[in-house]
Amino acid sequence: MSDIDLIKEWFQHSSNDLISAKHLFEDLYPKQIEISCFHCQQCVEKSLKGFLVYKDYNPPKIHNLRMLVQLCIDIDDSFNAIVPFCTALSK
Repeated sequence: MSDIDLIKEWFQHSSNDLISAKHLFEDLYPKQIEISCFHCQQCVEKSLKGFLVYKDYNPPKIHNLRMLVQLCIDIDDSFNAIVPFCTALSK
């Protein structure tokens, strides 16, 4: 698999998690908050890993958003803006 295919795959999986999160939260009653939050966390994790692959960095096999966003910050400090969100989703 080429790097561009791997990057596309990370972002496609990320998009699918976001779609799932929205559906579980908006369309079901009672709202499925816990599993919706899980899919949000997965969406961000896969997006951060997609960015790292895009920048020729092999992402570690971890789920900790704070650690992943720090790796992204080391490449591009604009990721500092999402640290609070990554921290909240990691809980």
